[in-house]
Amino acid sequence: MSCIQSARQLISDNVVDFDTAYRYDGLTTPAGALSVGSVLDWSVKRNTFLGHNVGGGTRGPAVWGNRGTCTGTFGTNFEWSYNINDNGVDGDCRYDPENILTSESWLGTVSVTSNLVADVVAPILTSWQGFGHESQIAATEADIKLSADYLTLQGSSPFFGMGIGANLSCFNEAAIRAGTPSPLCPLPPEAQSGPLPPDRPIISVAAVPLNPQVYPNPWRKDRHTGGITFNQVVAGGTIKIFTISGRKVREIPVTGTSAGWDLANDKGDKVASGIYVYLITDGQGNKAKGKVGIIK
Repeated sequence: MSCIQSARQLISDNVVDFDTAYRYDGLTTPAGALSVGSVLDWSVKRNTFLGHNVGGGTRGPAVWGNRGTCTGTFGTNFEWSYNINDNGVDGDCRYDPENILTSESWLGTVSVTSNLVADVVAPILTSWQGFGHESQIAATEADIKLSADYLTLQGSSPFFGMGIGANLSCFNEAAIRAGTPSPLCPLPPEAQSGPLPPDRPIISVAAVPLNPQVYPNPWRKDRHTGGITFNQVVAGGTIKIFTISGRKVREIPVTGTSAGWDLANDKGDKVASGIYVYLITDGQGNKAKGKVGIIK
């Protein structure tokens, strides 16, 4: 599947067994189940990607990233969470997973957590071991302990109950063959937003959650100059600053992926030392809230 020059896609709760011995273009390089480049608001979660190669060659990763240069990006706003995938993820510049699953490879926001990989070897294995983000690693596909139908994890699986992978225990083959959602297996919550216009796809993507970086925090007069930076925010949103008692101090429009607060209120007066609450919105209903300290 290619996700190139596309916008607002959700791929969730699928079981995919892809065989890279059969490439549509006749090439032999393993390209993976998903090929991605120049996408906007791309969310991939709760899927089980099983990669094989019956020809005995290299097995492809779950996702392959394409970009023009190694200093470029794959797109804007990305989520990769709770997926099971053989052979990791890969791309055109660095070792998996830093090549695709890090904020420097994307514009906007990136949310990556709780993914399970299997059948990865050094140096990629070493890279995954140091990646963090609640990543899980199985030595082989067999160690995942999928059920015989591959739709769920066995109860004896060490990863059972973590919410990782597609959970298709409600799978209704008759309903799927009829082309209708099964009443026993509804669409994921983020796709249940009411009827969609006829010119829209059946499944649309939910916006990637905000995960701003706020620094320095606390801000100290004896150590810092300038103000406080809010990074990984979304253009078109706002940042509102409140006192701890709830009085609004400042409202800052967001015009890019980073915004700053000069420690002044809406009148231009510098604020006093204390704890302040920030509320960040992205214009699509997503919010992030936290506290910053100012010490003068």
